[in-house]
Amino acid sequence: MEYEPLKRVKREILLDTDIGPDCDDVGALALLHHFSKKYGIKVSGICNCTSNAYGCGAIDVIGRYCGAADIPIGMTDRKGFWDGPDTQHYNRLLSERFHTRYRPVGTYEPESAVKLYQKVLKAAEDKSVVFITIGMLNNIAELMDAAQELLERKVYAFITMAGCERKAQKEFNVECDADAFRKFSEEIRVPIFYSPFETGAGVLSGFDPEETAAFEDHPIDLSYRQYLAAMRTEKTCLNASYDLTAVHFAFEGEGRYYKLSEAGRMTCRPVTNETVFCTGMGKDRCIELNCPEEELGGYFSKILKNP
Repeated sequence: MEYEPLKRVKREILLDTDIGPDCDDVGALALLHHFSKKYGIKVSGICNCTSNAYGCGAIDVIGRYCGAADIPIGMTDRKGFWDGPDTQHYNRLLSERFHTRYRPVGTYEPESAVKLYQKVLKAAEDKSVVFITIGMLNNIAELMDAAQELLERKVYAFITMAGCERKAQKEFNVECDADAFRKFSEEIRVPIFYSPFETGAGVLSGFDPEETAAFEDHPIDLSYRQYLAAMRTEKTCLNASYDLTAVHFAFEGEGRYYKLSEAGRMTCRPVTNETVFCTGMGKDRCIELNCPEEELGGYFSKILKNP
C-alpha cells in the first residue's frame, strides 16, 4: 500500500510515546505540534506508555509551550514499567519547573490510555485515524485485547518507530516488551509504516551547546540539555532523531526526505528478540531516508528552536 500523507489527506492523529528514556520523544512532540498547526490536523490524544509519573506532565508542558494545551493525555495502567531514575533525566524537571497540570505536581489525573484510545476511535470515521507510536507497544497490545475490531476499522495506518531494517539486532522499543511487539506486528490487520533504527540514527538534531541564555525558558532545549548531559561523556546538545522521522513522515510522506521500501514484515526472533525487516511477503513497509542525514537534521533543529 502507498501512504497518503496528512498534508494531502487530512486525518486525525493519535500518538503513543515512552517519553523519558530518551529525549527524542520531546523533539517528536515538537514536530507533531508544528506540523499539525501547519497542515490543520487534529491531534485527538497523546498517551504515555510507561509508568513514569512525570511523563504526562512532560507531554502537557511541551503541548502548552507549542500552543496545543487542550489535547487529551492518557497513560498506561501498568505499574512499575520503565519508571526508574534513568527515565527522569528531564521529565520531572519539566513538570516541576513549568508547573504541569498533571499529577504528581498538579491535580489532573491522566486518563487510562486504552480507554482514551477507545473513546477517540468510537467517535472517528472509518479509516480516519493515523496512529503514531514512538515507544514500546504495550498500550497498543492492550488496546488490541480490548477492541481490535474497532482499532482496525478506524485506523488508516500505523507509523511506528521500532525494529531494524537491514541487520538483525535488538532495538530498544521492541526489547522492552517483545511480547507486545510480536502481538502488534503479527496480528494487526492495518498497514504499518516502520521508521526503523537505521533511519533516524544518523540524523542528528537539537541545539547549540553554547547558546544557553536564549533558551532558558525553552522546555524542548532544556530536555535535550538535561538528558544529554546525563547520558553523554562529550558536551553536546545533538541527539539521534529516531522518533522525529516517524512523526515527520506521517505528515509529509514520500518525497524530498523519505522513500519507502518494498512491502514485507518486521520479524522478531524468539529468545534473542532481534528484529529484521523481511521483504517479499507482508503488508508493511520501512521508511528510508531520501536525503543526506545532515540536511534533515538541520531542518529538524530549526523547528525544535521555534516549534
